[in-house]
Amino acid sequence: MYKKLYAIILFLIIANLSTVKAQALVWASEAEAGELLGSAELKTGCKNASGDFVLIGGIEGSGIKFSSINVPQDGEYKLLINYFNVSDQSSEIFVNDKSAGVASFPKGTYCYQAPSSQIEFPLTLKKGINTISIKVLSGAGSPYVDQVFLKSTTTIDYPPVNYYISSSGNDSNLGTSPDKPWKSIDKMNNQILHPGDSILFKASEIFDGSLNVIGSGTANSMLYVGKYGTGVDPIINGSSGTGLSNLSAITINSGAYVELAHLELTNNRLASNPSISDDLAFGVYLVNSGNTSLKHIRFHDLNIHDVYSFSTNPDFNSIKVAGIYITSARNTVVGKESNIQDVIVENCYIAHTTRFGIQINHGGGDAGVGNDMLNRNMDIIFRNNHFYQTGGSGILMAQVYNGLIENNIFEYSGSNYDPRMANRGSGAWYFNSRNVISQFNKSLHIRGDGDSYGQHIDFGNKDIILQYNYSEDSEGGFAEILGKNVNSTYRFNVSVNDGFRVKQGNTFWISDYSAPVNTGSDSTFIYNNSIYVDANITPDINLVGKNMFIYNNILEAKGLGKIAATVNLSVEAGSRLSISNNLYSGNVNTLFSNSDTRPVFGDPKYSNPGGLNTDSYRIGTGSKAFKAGVSFPEPKFPAAGTGIFKDIKEYPDKDLFGNKVNIATSIPNIGADNAGADVTTGVEDFKVIKVATFSIYPNPVKSVANVNIIASKKGNIKTYISDLQGKILSVKEFPLTIGLNKLQISIDPKITNGIYVLSLEEKGNFVGKKIVVVR
Repeated sequence: MYKKLYAIILFLIIANLSTVKAQALVWASEAEAGELLGSAELKTGCKNASGDFVLIGGIEGSGIKFSSINVPQDGEYKLLINYFNVSDQSSEIFVNDKSAGVASFPKGTYCYQAPSSQIEFPLTLKKGINTISIKVLSGAGSPYVDQVFLKSTTTIDYPPVNYYISSSGNDSNLGTSPDKPWKSIDKMNNQILHPGDSILFKASEIFDGSLNVIGSGTANSMLYVGKYGTGVDPIINGSSGTGLSNLSAITINSGAYVELAHLELTNNRLASNPSISDDLAFGVYLVNSGNTSLKHIRFHDLNIHDVYSFSTNPDFNSIKVAGIYITSARNTVVGKESNIQDVIVENCYIAHTTRFGIQINHGGGDAGVGNDMLNRNMDIIFRNNHFYQTGGSGILMAQVYNGLIENNIFEYSGSNYDPRMANRGSGAWYFNSRNVISQFNKSLHIRGDGDSYGQHIDFGNKDIILQYNYSEDSEGGFAEILGKNVNSTYRFNVSVNDGFRVKQGNTFWISDYSAPVNTGSDSTFIYNNSIYVDANITPDINLVGKNMFIYNNILEAKGLGKIAATVNLSVEAGSRLSISNNLYSGNVNTLFSNSDTRPVFGDPKYSNPGGLNTDSYRIGTGSKAFKAGVSFPEPKFPAAGTGIFKDIKEYPDKDLFGNKVNIATSIPNIGADNAGADVTTGVEDFKVIKVATFSIYPNPVKSVANVNIIASKKGNIKTYISDLQGKILSVKEFPLTIGLNKLQISIDPKITNGIYVLSLEEKGNFVGKKIVVVR
């Protein structure tokens, strides 16, 4: 009778839903769930496996057999096998005990190194029950098998289904209505999901266990995991404290088009689990171990807290714990490269984790495999999140191509709230990434004996800009940039009482530290920031690198505070260290101000010095910062105006407070507030040259640019050639006489074909035009 009733309910549900046509996952299994054949062995405890995994043996015929695989229709399917190995191997695939051919397993990684690799093997299957076996070939070696999936290659019609889970439910229910929900997460974990499906937990209830989201949505029919009913968000407790110890509260393995929302997640591992490394714990674990890119992931309105590993490993870099962990396997085969694309995490609260709030990374690629984009996760946005008392950084953005971090709060990153915490971490941390904007974030009370700056740029990055941020009471300091970076920028930020640590506590710290060989960063810009110190702290200034530009910053120290207590300036031979038009107020070491080619001294007239917000660092009437900055060619952001950066300009046209700014063509204020400064250089600002007469010919230029300019009186000007990133490539000085002046500017043979800016400078006023170099 009950079966008949369930059938009627299912029919009513299906009748009211349109089906979704899609290539879909039809079966999935952990390797250890199969029947072990011959000398196949169960293995445990390796951190990148999804649980246990299986060495399929060294004797011919050994392997794994999966039975009772029910497929919905006759046709072609793909068998997906997640595996670990360190050499090329092969195995034979059997369908219904008949050979379907030999599958090759290219060299991948071992499970302590990175997530599993994946192969695809085509199969022809009959509708109904099938068996699939993976067996060893003589002399071919044998991979470690972690998971096995079966996916259709033709479209299958599936009606979207809502699955309901409640503590008052029963796992013998149909589970597809709020009146007859399932009870356990384990029951849900046996369900393959198809596009448009939803997993809904009843509001105000607590669920012990780890949810595995098995399947993918489509662009028009996403998978959804959330809540139903009224009340507070349901809690998923990954580790209940009664012996249950899971890797994560929610795992998404190779799932695309997935949305998580309105859930409270915790995973406090108080017991060891032989299937999981003791060093690991996650709230949400998203991994791509497949051969295609995962796209369109949305996490929002999540409360993730108390995520701790069982181990208290003292090795800082061995701690792999995060509220949200997003990772892709290493690319090892040309044409099979994969990553994770189009991720947005927003409006989440993440607190009390052993280390990270959010960690994202990619395994990279073997030599000759992939490129800058494919070997990184792409188009990643983290915004409007609050990170509170994380043991490490609020965000680690590693191996990302195109990242936007905005309007987040990092509060007590590097915390020691719990003795299991790492107790070290900047608010946000950038590593080996390309094209990143961080803006309008707040870093408060950052702690730790290393790094632990408001935000810091680690090594191996290119085109990273930190702008419009606020940093307060960060132990390490305000600006940290390590080695091997190209085009790193801090601009229009406010820093209050940062850098009180005795060891490597700095207002500005540029280092050549990188691995495996220390290499100085090239083209570093720190400009138009407002720095204030009035606590009893003495942050240093250490600058080591090449082509470093420190312009238009306010450095004010009052009371017992001192900025640049020690100063170290080291510029690589053949490059530049340019320090100019910074404003110094109070107790700032003259060893630094003396290195400024055009220092400004006096009161910036902050509106509320010592205040703990950005508005306190607007400048007032009579400020020495007013129109006292230097105009210069700014670094360009190459990805501006496209994709996730559609609202980002190539060059900033506003300051922190929304005032107009155009540093390349006008004299700005010093500091983060450009109120009252002109946004264009007027002709009245030039006393020697007549700007309207400035011309360049020929253009395109081959080896010499001819410049015509009329001078109103005698004087000297400088000419600059810079690239579009603002890097100055040559500087020359010319005396001018009254009337027409014809200048010849040689183009250095080292300057390659491309577009550049040729600028004239008269006492800090710039006018520039683009030139095209064609050899």
